Amino acid sequence: MTVHTRRNINSTLIFTAFTSLGAVIYAIAYHGLILTPIICQFVIGFFFGIITSLTEIYVFEDWLKRKHFSTALLIRSTFYTLVSGAIIILVVSSQLGQEAQLYAYDPEEHEGLLDYITSIDFLELLVFSVILSFFVNFVRQINRMLGQNVLFNYIRGKYQLPLEEELIFMFLDLKSSTTIAEKLGHRKNHEFLNDFFHDMTDPILECKGKIYQYVGDEIVLTWHLKEGLKDVNCINCFFNIENKIFRLKDVYLAKYGVYPEFKAGLHVE
Repeated sequence: MTVHTRRNINSTLIFTAFTSLGAVIYAIAYHGLILTPIICQFVIGFFFGIITSLTEIYVFEDWLKRKHFSTALLIRSTFYTLVSGAIIILVVSSQLGQEAQLYAYDPEEHEGLLDYITSIDFLELLVFSVILSFFVNFVRQINRMLGQNVLFNYIRGKYQLPLEEELIFMFLDLKSSTTIAEKLGHRKNHEFLNDFFHDMTDPILECKGKIYQYVGDEIVLTWHLKEGLKDVNCINCFFNIENKIFRLKDVYLAKYGVYPEFKAGLHVE
């Protein structure tokens, strides 16, 4: 199993655990400690987490990377709403006619499935599912862009307090960037750099690197000394990026007529 596959599996499991737990908490808050609604909500949270997580990783991650924020938000919102609604309806349908009280469907309050779908109970559950999914996906996307735990460290005030650390820095920048920019023009060069930075993200995360900042055509990465030296992560990162870009060489050449070649320097301070 590759590191990339293992990371995707871990990401899916963590996301699904959050949605399942959130659904159970919702059931307890809404119904108390009643087993049937808790089980039903867990099933909803589990399948919702699996479906949306896999779609994020294998569809939205590449497809939406160039979309405007508002467009991507609309697509995700629509998809999450449809998935959540479909799962809730399927679970409710499977329980119709049973004596046990469901998570939000109560035979004494709703005459049937259609009556439930048009009720405030269904709307509340739908909104809760979508909000929970967006929150977890937001954290995951921030981690993908900036590195693991950056958002968590910011929230707990780590970056607001003076702290002396020994870090490994990698300064990785594009070769012949001026020549490429002149050849492609401003707009196309911007797309070229976006593709380059996006394609190197997985190798960086696989090697436990954190993105410190983007500076023009340069990206600055950091590791804590222990993480950077473990399995020679700070060096392997360069070669993993190089291998990834080499595999995509034909894609870059077909799209831009050039492909990114780069150099890097390491520094410990």
